[in-house]
Amino acid sequence: MHIPAEREGYSPEYETFLRTVIALRTFGIPIDDIADLFNTEKKLLILLKTDTLSGSPTWYLDQCGKDTSEDRLLLTNYPIGGSVTESGIQSNLDFSNRAPELFKSAEMSEDARRVLASCRKKTSSIMTRVESDIPVLKDALSWGQVLIQSCHFWPSSSLLNLI
Repeated sequence: MHIPAEREGYSPEYETFLRTVIALRTFGIPIDDIADLFNTEKKLLILLKTDTLSGSPTWYLDQCGKDTSEDRLLLTNYPIGGSVTESGIQSNLDFSNRAPELFKSAEMSEDARRVLASCRKKTSSIMTRVESDIPVLKDALSWGQVLIQSCHFWPSSSLLNLI
């Protein structure tokens, strides 16, 4: 994964991606599971040829924070919506110079569907774990608010604004 040089800074899309990773870690999702999902999503985006749409070294993050539709990838936020269907794939136009594909389009379509199914399975597993931890996190925040109020350490209204 590309890490920008200090003088380059992070794009808003990159920052959105990092916030997503931090949120998943907050819910106890192992970094290996996040990395596995990220690599699977990136593989799907390459199969859909989205890597040719931008010269950016972080082309796989260009959609982060731009779409809120339900049918999108969890980490890269890329909208899948009609890109992969039962009858085939609707990949982006590829204007780059590439070596000829080893496999026919139909065979690549099957691979894209398989990789998308893998993405959805991994995302579902992660989201199930996140949803199971939400009550625990809410209880911890509630307990923290009571503790802070009892110590007169921090005004309660300030804490509520953080939540």
